[in-house]
Amino acid sequence: CSNQCIGSVSSDEGIYNSGGSPDDYVEILKIFLEFGKDKMSKIKKHFDDKNIFDYTTEVHSLKSSSANIGAAEISALAKELEFAGKDKNVDLIEEKTGKLLEMYSELLKNIAIAIKEYDNR
Repeated sequence: CSNQCIGSVSSDEGIYNSGGSPDDYVEILKIFLEFGKDKMSKIKKHFDDKNIFDYTTEVHSLKSSSANIGAAEISALAKELEFAGKDKNVDLIEEKTGKLLEMYSELLKNIAIAIKEYDNR
């Protein structure tokens, strides 16, 4: 799977992080996708409920898992929001959570497409 098929994700980095096997990388992408919608809804719920503690925990998890698959851009934004949560910087959280959720949704769509293409090769 080339970098283009998953948007801004570095598939090469994700494959490297997965032990060098494209098949293992795709399996990790499948897990990321499987849990993605639930994680996205948790982030949104904690944001809407102004539950900064649980919000921070969820964006921390997203930061790590997205870095592992090579999604550096969303990982960096999640990291920024994780630190905003730790600092109780509600203004930054309110300013950037919409963008995070939008990027996450797009990432999940692109991963679903890439997995389908990989499985149908």
